[in-house]
Amino acid sequence: MTDEQLIATLNSMQANLHADLKAQMSPLTAGMSSMKDEISSMKEGISSINTEISSMKTAISSVKTEISSVKTEMSSVKTEMSSMKEDLLEHIHGVGAQLHTQIQEVVERLDRMEGRQDRHGGLLQGGARAMTRFIEWSESADTTFVRYDRRLMALEQRLDQIERGRNGN
Repeated sequence: MTDEQLIATLNSMQANLHADLKAQMSPLTAGMSSMKDEISSMKEGISSINTEISSMKTAISSVKTEISSVKTEMSSVKTEMSSMKEDLLEHIHGVGAQLHTQIQEVVERLDRMEGRQDRHGGLLQGGARAMTRFIEWSESADTTFVRYDRRLMALEQRLDQIERGRNGN
């Protein structure tokens, strides 16, 4: 074989190899192209995930701020409640002192009323005893007056008889 034939054969083999290589590379190139598309869509997905993560970080930051605000409000409410508790205790003690004073006044008034009732009771008992003695005296006086009445009637009758005997005889 001549050099020219050898070169032609080599060129032909090279062309066949090139065609075979191209034919075998075509599915790989298509696969790589689809992989490029998948990688591109993955990059877009990652980008959207990064955006969502960023918005979540913002939301979390907002929640942290709200929690801090709530903690501050709770602290102020606790302080107010403590202040109100102290005010309420002072008010309760004040009312208790007033009640104690008023109860003492009522006890003193009741003591005075009891003393008056004791005096009235004594007067009523004395009056009842006097009434009993008066009733006993009036009963005994009635019997005495009845006796005196009988004696007086008897005397009057005798006097009438004596006077009739003198005048008529």
